[in-house]
Amino acid sequence: LWYIAQVYRFNPDNQVSVAEAELLKRAGAMASKVGGSVVDLGSGSGNDFLTLKAAEAPDLPVLAVEPNRFTWEKAASEAHDLDLSVSFAADLEEVPSSSCALLLTRRVLCSVDDEHAALMEIYRVLKPGGVFVFIEHVAAEDGSPLRVTQEVLRPVQQAMANNCDMARDTEKEIRALPWASVECVAYD
Repeated sequence: LWYIAQVYRFNPDNQVSVAEAELLKRAGAMASKVGGSVVDLGSGSGNDFLTLKAAEAPDLPVLAVEPNRFTWEKAASEAHDLDLSVSFAADLEEVPSSSCALLLTRRVLCSVDDEHAALMEIYRVLKPGGVFVFIEHVAAEDGSPLRVTQEVLRPVQQAMANNCDMARDTEKEIRALPWASVECVAYD
């Protein structure tokens, strides 16, 4: 599992960082042994397909879960450009239980209304041995100057960035579920 504590720079080209590529390659190898689907939760217009491509798991079908159907055409075009075969669903509830070998969230959990409910759905769809990769904006260490700044700016951030709450303690929420193991690595 992956955990981003701080993000200092915006990535306008949507390039996959070396750390993300290494993470996804490792996750893809684990998921290939489990078998099942790859789910991109919050796929939007397909910006994270390049990240999924780094998983190097071409035999696993990709399901893009995105409630905004208006983005599906652009996402399908992105998938075609990357030579990925992708199908679409509007909600994770449409995904069968224990069917997913790899599930990716990238800047999604910071903005969902009910993070715990979203994590319970993720847990439901993962197969035993499946891999949940999360690359998220999350709270800095309690008491740190960055955390104080996150708390002060929280209302503005949520209003301006589609409910993104960079002061959420996502790691704590994830660790509260009965995963076989949780590995969190912070980077900026």
